Amino acid sequence: MLSKMRTPATLLLLLLCLQELSAQSNFLPGKIVTNTGDSISGYINYRNWAHNPDKIYFKRNKQADQTIYTPASISAFFVNNELYESAVVQKEISPRSASNANDFPDFVLETDTAFVQVLTKGRKSLYYYRPYGQAPNFYISQGDSLQLLLFKKYN
Repeated sequence: MLSKMRTPATLLLLLLCLQELSAQSNFLPGKIVTNTGDSISGYINYRNWAHNPDKIYFKRNKQADQTIYTPASISAFFVNNELYESAVVQKEISPRSASNANDFPDFVLETDTAFVQVLTKGRKSLYYYRPYGQAPNFYISQGDSLQLLLFKKYN
């Protein structure tokens, strides 16, 4: 009987430990750029994002309380050799799988304010944006705005 109780208890303990590990923060040196253009050094909770973050957690020093920033509240941030800029962009949101596709080849666009990752900075900068649960979007700089590169592929 005791061995039968150990298995669920061990499993429960393991799950609690894994949850605690996943909730850990990873504050790395970084910078934020305010909407007025001021650059502030500190620490950003870097999560090796699979999709672009919709908010970041920033501390001026390791002991300070964290502050949450959104794309509307700062113009850019830099952490772990990755640069993200705030931008108002069009994102393509039509279904990607053939089973969910409709008969119309038109693009379905939606406006979003987001942190877009700068992949290449130059005369025609290249940007990357992958919203949670959606396909990646790529942009090039076009004056002061970003131009969505449109391409449709069905799986």
